[in-house]
Amino acid sequence: MDNQLTEMSCRIIAAVGEAKGLYIEAIKCAKIKEIDQAIAKIEEGDKCYAQGHSIHKELLTKFASGEKIEVDILLVHAECQMMSAEDFQLIAKEVVEW
Repeated sequence: MDNQLTEMSCRIIAAVGEAKGLYIEAIKCAKIKEIDQAIAKIEEGDKCYAQGHSIHKELLTKFASGEKIEVDILLVHAECQMMSAEDFQLIAKEVVEW
C-alpha cells in the first residue's frame, strides 16, 4: 500500500492544488467584474476538486473495509490541501455571489 498511498496522495495534491488555483483565479476575475469568467473558473475548479475528493473517498473506503492505511506526512499534506481548496471554493463562491 505504501507506493499506492504515495501515488494517491500525490494525485489528491495535484487535483485539489489545481482547484485551489482556479478558485483564486475566479476571485481575481470577480474583482475586475468578469463574472462569467469567474463562474467558469469555479466550475472548472469544482471538477478538479471532485477528482481529488474521489481519490480521498477511495482511501476512506479502504479504511472502512478494514485495510490498514499508514498515515504519513504526504497524506497529511494532501488532507491539508483539500481543506485549503475547499476554503477557497467557499470564498470564491461568496465573492461571485454564487
